[in-house]
Amino acid sequence: MRAQPIDGRERNARSWVLAEIGCVALALAACLGPIGTPTNTVGDATTAVPSPTAGPTTAPPGPGLPAGFPLMPGMRADEPLPEDEGLIGRWTTPANGAEVFDFLKTALPRAGYRIDLLGPGDTVAVIRFTPPGGQRLQIDLGQAGSGAGASTFMELRLPRD
Repeated sequence: MRAQPIDGRERNARSWVLAEIGCVALALAACLGPIGTPTNTVGDATTAVPSPTAGPTTAPPGPGLPAGFPLMPGMRADEPLPEDEGLIGRWTTPANGAEVFDFLKTALPRAGYRIDLLGPGDTVAVIRFTPPGGQRLQIDLGQAGSGAGASTFMELRLPRD
């Protein structure tokens, strides 16, 4: 049996379908990113690697702060907090964003929190998580400053949706 030649309309329809599938795949890849594989840097931030023996610390209790919330060694609280509805806490560290992201994606589950969303990025990242028996919360990571003086900030907040 010989294959039938494809006419121009069928070839054009197939090309559109393949193009649409490709666009959807690219859009999903761009939106989702490689879950759990953040970029190596946040801008040109200086890397400050915590010592292997230093374990996570926990944030002191505060309004809205879940019990046992893990903080990366070297993080310092930014006080006073800016006026921002839903903001629970804000910290800054000289570590780059990828290091903070990696720390949180390991430390949150160890502290008993369920990770609901990992959104790694280049200069910003988002993690949504739920404390045991608690309300879903969001961590926003971003870069403050640039060059050798750059740092990473971490905001704990109610989700913005």
